[in-house]
Amino acid sequence: MMQQNKKYILVIDDEETVRMAVGDVLEMFGIPVLTAENGLEGFQLFKNHHENIGLIILDMQMPVMDGKETLRWLRFINPQVPIILSSGYLGEGVDTRDLRVDGFLPKPYGINDMMSKINGMFVS
Repeated sequence: MMQQNKKYILVIDDEETVRMAVGDVLEMFGIPVLTAENGLEGFQLFKNHHENIGLIILDMQMPVMDGKETLRWLRFINPQVPIILSSGYLGEGVDTRDLRVDGFLPKPYGINDMMSKINGMFVS
């Protein structure tokens, strides 16, 4: 289960391969990870464990609750938590100006891109 006094990165993405790959890489760097397969599940995890989550990587295109709606609910719980958006479709009509995000990872992204976005934002 969750370790007290340790910050996690929450990865919210509907693609299992993305969740698994990102989780494996982060754990390889010694960063504990929580994952959710849609926005609603991610919101519930954050609601229950927000004091232990130091950063969120959030996919924009998901079933059940999309990234934009999920982001609003996450910000309602903690307006200060760093959030990195991830999408392969962001250039296609999604307005991010009002979303208050801390970074963006265009899919597909590599380990170096991900870790450079996370460095400086995430304190374990």
